Amino acid sequence: MATVTKATLEGMNRAFNSKNADTMAKNFANDGSYQDPFLPGPVSGKEAVRQYLAAFYNSFPDFKVSARAMVIEGNYGVLINQAGGTFKRSMTTGEGKTLQPTNKKFTGEYAVVYDFNREGKVRSLIVYGDSLSIFKQLGLSL
Repeated sequence: MATVTKATLEGMNRAFNSKNADTMAKNFANDGSYQDPFLPGPVSGKEAVRQYLAAFYNSFPDFKVSARAMVIEGNYGVLINQAGGTFKRSMTTGEGKTLQPTNKKFTGEYAVVYDFNREGKVRSLIVYGDSLSIFKQLGLSL
């Protein structure tokens, strides 16, 4: 089992803040998965994660996370992040619906749960947050 450290989790936030999908995807196992409040279900596979994050960063070019707290237990790491960004470019949902940019910003506190494999790669990343609040802040209807 890989040892998760404070540096590991800080590195994940740096990768998120790079807004470079290739940089972020390098941290994932080939069969890794990613789930956040914008998605109806998990995105599975390193390449699918990279594609989703590229689209997300394109839609929210000023997206940024900052850690407020963290917990580490075995191969799990949990970050409580302050996060937000401005919806500047269109985004296609998991159902294939295109959302038009509103130029509105969302902010909030989100729990990010990482599960790392033996090689120190992300097996799963799940972001827990208030989806309804995000959509309201962005001026979107569900």
